[in-house]
Amino acid sequence: MESRHWLTCLKARACLALTLGFAVGALRLEAQSRLCDELAASPDDKQAVTSGVPHDKLDGDAAVVACQAAVDHAPDVARFRFQLGRALAKLRRFEEAVQQYRRTLDLAPDHVLASVALGLCYMNGEGVKRDYREAIRYARPAAKNGDAFAQLVLALVYNDQNDDAEAVRWYRKASKNGNALAQENLGRRYMQGRGVKKDYANAMRLSRLAFDQGNTKAATSIGFMYRNGLGVRQDYAEALRWYERAAESGDLWAVNNIGSIYENGDGVKKDLEKAAAYYRRAAEGGVDLARKNLDRLVSSGQVLPPAPKPLVLERPPQTVTPAAPVVQPTVLSLQVTAEPATVRVGEVVELRLSYAVQAGPGESVPVRQIWTLSFARQALPNFPVEREVARASGSFDASFSQTIPAVAAPGRYDVRGEVCVGGDCISRGTSFDVAR
Repeated sequence: MESRHWLTCLKARACLALTLGFAVGALRLEAQSRLCDELAASPDDKQAVTSGVPHDKLDGDAAVVACQAAVDHAPDVARFRFQLGRALAKLRRFEEAVQQYRRTLDLAPDHVLASVALGLCYMNGEGVKRDYREAIRYARPAAKNGDAFAQLVLALVYNDQNDDAEAVRWYRKASKNGNALAQENLGRRYMQGRGVKKDYANAMRLSRLAFDQGNTKAATSIGFMYRNGLGVRQDYAEALRWYERAAESGDLWAVNNIGSIYENGDGVKKDLEKAAAYYRRAAEGGVDLARKNLDRLVSSGQVLPPAPKPLVLERPPQTVTPAAPVVQPTVLSLQVTAEPATVRVGEVVELRLSYAVQAGPGESVPVRQIWTLSFARQALPNFPVEREVARASGSFDASFSQTIPAVAAPGRYDVRGEVCVGGDCISRGTSFDVAR
C-alpha cells in the first residue's frame, strides 16, 4: 500500500512538472511574440496585431533578436518571418531579409507587404541582382489591388526605365491612395510638364497634399510656384516662407533658393552677405548650383571669401566616454531628378541627387556621388562625373550643372545617378529632353 502511494505521488509530480514546463514555454513564446510585434510590425501590415513601427523609428538590432527568437519557437508563423525580414532590412542585411520575405510568401502567398518588399529589393538591387521585371512581378498584384506603396514601387521602376506614361499612371494611383512621395513626385511632373501637360493648379494641389502628410521636400516646389507666379499670384513673402519650411527639414535646394531671394532682393531687403551664407551652406551640402552662385559673388568682389579657420595647436583634454554601438555606414535612399525636363541648346540642366546617409554617431564618412549622362544608350564624353565628399548622418542634395552644347542632338537623354559609401551603392535613373 505504501509503495503504491509513492508511485502515485511520483506520477503526479511528473505530470505537474510537464504541465509547468508547457506553461513556461507558452509564456516565453507569448513574451517573445509580443516583443517582436511591438518592435518590428509595420504600420501598413493588415496581418499585424499592433499599431506598428515606422521604418525610421525601427530599432533593427533589438527587433532582430526578438523576432529571431519568435521565429525559432514558431517557424511557420508568416507574421514573424516578415517582421524579421523587415528588421534585417533596417540593418541593411538584405540577403537575409530576402530569405525571410521569400519564406513569408511560402507560408502566406497573399502577404502583400512581403511581396512588395521583395519587389523593392529587386528594384534597388538589394540582396539580389537588380531586375526590374522581377520588381514589377512582385509589386504588380498588390498594386492592382490598390496598395499605395506597391503602386509607388511600380511608378519608381517605370521612372527608372524612363517610361513616363507608366510612371505617371502609377504615380496617379498611388497619389489618389494617399502616398505622400507619389504626390510630391507627380506634383513636380505637373510643374515641369514631364510626361504630362503642365498644370500648375494640379502641381500645387498635390504638393500641398504631400506636405500635409509630412513630406517637407514638397515645400520647395510650393515655394518655387509662389516665387514665379505659376498657377498662383506671385508672392515673394509666401515663397520665402515655404522655402524656409523645406530648409528647416534639411532640403539644401531650398537653402540655395533662399540665397537667391536675398541676392535679388525679391520681397526682402537685398543682402549679399546673407545670400552668400545660404549659398555656402547649400554648397557645403553638395548643391553644385549653390557653389557656382557663391563663386560668382566672391569672384566679382561683391562679398569677401570666408576667413580661414584659425589653427588650434593645443591638444584638447582627453575624456573617456562609453563605447558607442558600431554603426555600419550606408546609403539609405536616393532620388535623381533633372530640371528642367526640357531644355534647348545653350541652356543649363541641373542633375540633382537627393539622398540619405547613415554614419556613426558624430562621424563623417566619405561619400562618392556619380553622374552618368547618355544618349541612345551611349555615355557622353566627360562622363561619368564623380565627386567625393564627407557626410555625417542625414539627408543631402548634390547637383551637377550641364550646359547643352551646340552639337547636341535633339531627343531624350538618360541620367544615371549613383551614391556610394564604401562598397554600398544605390543608383537611380531619370531623363530630360533636348529640343531644337
